[in-house]
Amino acid sequence: MDKITMKRLYGITLIIMGICGFLLAVSELCGRFLPDIAVRIIGIADIVCLPIFIILFVIERRK
Repeated sequence: MDKITMKRLYGITLIIMGICGFLLAVSELCGRFLPDIAVRIIGIADIVCLPIFIILFVIERRK
């Protein structure tokens, strides 16, 4: 995997995790709770992005 692709994937996963965290935090602070299914979908998106983020982080740090 070339360096540009790794950096793009790294950035995309970071953005997705940030958006998910932001959505959950704003819904809690505003008092308008998201439906249970929406919270689960956001959580699954976070769980899918986290291993990709960790793998790319380790590969980048080893070089």
